[in-house]
Amino acid sequence: MYTTLRDYRFNKEIDDIRGSAVYGPTDEKLGKIDDIVFDSNSGMIRYLVVDTGGWLKSRRFLVPAEELHPSSTHDNDFTVSKTKAQIEKFPSLDDKVLEDKLAFEDYDKYRSSWASDAGTRKPMRSIRLANFEDEIVRNRTTICEPRIRKVS
Repeated sequence: MYTTLRDYRFNKEIDDIRGSAVYGPTDEKLGKIDDIVFDSNSGMIRYLVVDTGGWLKSRRFLVPAEELHPSSTHDNDFTVSKTKAQIEKFPSLDDKVLEDKLAFEDYDKYRSSWASDAGTRKPMRSIRLANFEDEIVRNRTTICEPRIRKVS
């Protein structure tokens, strides 16, 4: 079952990645991390919801967690391997898809579109993302308990 953090707030000592910028391979800003989609059973992050600020028709898109890497040029921000033009070809993110298991499974199929080219070495996973995921794992019961909106 997947769920989102939505407006859940951690204590101030936790380095919350929401609000961090996401850049494409040519350093074009794609948007900011708006929300997190995670497995409510394990706490593992599945996707990051990125708000484009308007350049994309639907304004928001999903990035598989394993495709998010630390930016080498922007402190505390992230990079992905896709450009705006490539992301525009992905299905639109409708918040309702996160509430419907079948719709989300269908949407989840686009995950393979993010796969890097064969032979390309993937950048290292972000320690910041891993630490944030650890906080979700530790707090998942508290985060999930009052939740109504879930993808099961």
